This record gives sequence, C-alpha cells and structure tokens, in this order.
Amino acid sequence: MKKSIILLAVFLIHIQCSTFANYIENRALDTADILTLSVEKKVVGVNAKFCIVSWGLQSAEYGQGYGLRSGSFGAYRTGSKKDFYNSGNSYLFLNSVQHYPEKNHVRNNKIKAFNHSNSFGLVIFDWDGYNFVTQCEVSLGLYYGFRFGFNIAEFADWLVGWTTLDFLDDDLN
Repeated sequence: MKKSIILLAVFLIHIQCSTFANYIENRALDTADILTLSVEKKVVGVNAKFCIVSWGLQSAEYGQGYGLRSGSFGAYRTGSKKDFYNSGNSYLFLNSVQHYPEKNHVRNNKIKAFNHSNSFGLVIFDWDGYNFVTQCEVSLGLYYGFRFGFNIAEFADWLVGWTTLDFLDDDLN
C-alpha cells in the first residue's frame, strides 16, 4: 500500500512534464542558476551585493571572469566603458555590478546577462536584465580574484520546481 501511494505521487508529479529527461534537465539548469563560483582577472578591490544593496570600492570595468554565474558556465565580462555610473566599478556611494556572458545565455526568452547601478547602496537608478534583484554575491580581487554568491529567487524556483511549477518561467519547454 505504501509503495502504491509513493508511485502514484511520483506519477502525478511527473505527468505535467513533457518528458522525464526534460524535467531532469530543467532541475539541473535551475541548480546552476542558484550559485556563483568563479575566478576573475583585471578586478581590483571588493564589492558586496545583497539583493538591491551594493557597496564596495572596486575597479572591474575591464574585468574578465570564468566560472558559474547566473546559470551560465564559461567566460564573462564584469564591466564595460558604457557610462561612468554603469561601468562595473564601485566607488563606495556609487556602485554598479555587471554580468555579460561571452556566449549569449538565453532561456525562454530571458537573457541571463544583467547590470545594475545604485547610489548610497539603496537607490537603484539603472538596471537591465533578469533576476538581479535577488542576487547576493561578493567579489574580491587584487588583479586576480574570485566571486561567489547565491540567488534567493533561483533557489526558491529550484525548490518549487521539483513539483513541476516554474514561477520564474525559465524552464525549457
């Protein structure tokens, strides 16, 4: 009886999936979305980002990284010469954080690249991209450095995703 209930529950959970392989692939992709673990070069200083609050003293406009960040694995840029206030640099009260993967990373028409700028740690005045609001990360470098982080919304999406729900709408169809 107990085995029958378990088998029925597993069947009901997976009946909404087009295929079990697709379901497993989406869970793997959601897992990759959660963590940031990467090494960087051409980054000097420190920046800490907790959701919309970002503080630091860091030069990262020419920075390059390699690792897992925002669901993409590989090379990425940490900044650009776009604008003074949106360069990837942090100047204590004027901060920007950027992520531009070298390979375009799109899932269900959601671009995983992002940038945002804020002043005094709280006021967001320029942003672009997907899901940067719940990204928490720390970057530390002396030319070579590292970045590690965690995305709260992606963790929730991963957790709920085991029931086949996808509230961030980033699973593959």
